[in-house]
Amino acid sequence: MRIIALDVHRSFAQMAILENGVIRDAGKVDLERSRLRRFAQSLRPDDEVVLEPTATPAPSCACCRRSWHGW
Repeated sequence: MRIIALDVHRSFAQMAILENGVIRDAGKVDLERSRLRRFAQSLRPDDEVVLEPTATPAPSCACCRRSWHGW
C-alpha cells in the first residue's frame, strides 16, 4: 500500500509518497482536468490519498472522483 499526500494549491498539487517505510518527493501535478485524470488512473486499488488543501480542493476532487477507487 502507498500513501500519497497532495498539498493542493490553486494551480498545482505537490506530491509525496510513503511506500515501504520510505517517503519520497513525487514532484508536482498540474491541476488540469486531463493531468488529474491521468494521475487518478495511475492509482492502485490499495492506495490511500490524503489532501491538504491550501485552496478549495472541490474542483480537483470532482474531476477525479470517478477514477479514484472507493469514491
